Amino acid sequence: MDAFATLKLQAREKRDKAIAAAQSEYVGTLCEISRLSRRLHRGRSRPRNYGVRDGQSYDTMTVIRAAELVLLEGTPLTIAELTVEIQARGCRTQDNPRTVARAIRSSLAYHRGRFVKDKAGRWTLNQP
Repeated sequence: MDAFATLKLQAREKRDKAIAAAQSEYVGTLCEISRLSRRLHRGRSRPRNYGVRDGQSYDTMTVIRAAELVLLEGTPLTIAELTVEIQARGCRTQDNPRTVARAIRSSLAYHRGRFVKDKAGRWTLNQP
């Protein structure tokens, strides 16, 4: 086996490990969303009404704005916890939690200057 074949094999193994880690994180997040959703919806049929915030209700807000308002309360949250909390407040309540979690994750990554992820995977607002 020549050097290039060995390098290609090492690169493929590295890629496969990264894919497996990403899939594992995704499955873990989905399990956490399901667990939190079951806990949240015990005995409740409707989302909590948090009313109007800054002249806009949660049902008309973007996901990133809703996430920002939730994180302004000061508690660091995981993507799963953010998803459950945002949907509980009335933002994108009819959407699949997986879709909402994906939207939150991509929004937080896009606005990475405004949000910070700690080593435990919890997100907070970036305090300058």
